[in-house]
Amino acid sequence: MRRSAAAMMWHGVISRAGRSVSSILYWYWTLRLMTAWRTLNETIQNLILIVIDSIGAALAFTAWEYSEGGRRIQDEIITMLHYIAHHCGCAIVTTNHFVYWRGDPSPSLGKRWIKAVDFRYLLWKLSASNYYMQRINPKCHKVVNDRVFYKISNKGIDSITDVVHTQDMEAVITQNWNTIHQIYAHNNIH
Repeated sequence: MRRSAAAMMWHGVISRAGRSVSSILYWYWTLRLMTAWRTLNETIQNLILIVIDSIGAALAFTAWEYSEGGRRIQDEIITMLHYIAHHCGCAIVTTNHFVYWRGDPSPSLGKRWIKAVDFRYLLWKLSASNYYMQRINPKCHKVVNDRVFYKISNKGIDSITDVVHTQDMEAVITQNWNTIHQIYAHNNIH
């Protein structure tokens, strides 16, 4: 991935100072997360849900600098999120997206996030107003047959029960699942 001229300049300045960009980013994000966790732990007693949208965007720099400390940052964040979920008894929802890397689909943060997530749901926009959600079995990474169709309205999320299944809709759903199966097969996840 190409860096901007400004990013390369700062990388050079920091490298000459004896520190790598990933090391500085590592400490910056570690301190931010520790501060956020301390505040969260002190102030919220009845926490039931944390939503991080989008983990892929927030940690994109760790994928670029994966071998230079990015993996360590990802591992520590995953450990912290599991700790929070276990000790607070709350659900943590992170959003991520797929990218194509060397012609193959992959989670935007790489293989580490395939194995780090306990439950996975696919959400997809079918048309101007309809969406669907389907669960992926966390053990075998296969589709669970129940689909939930919904729309987003002024009231929030509304379930749609009278969805007319068209060939186009089924083609999109099939294509999505073929992509997901390709991701798991490519990354040797069983």
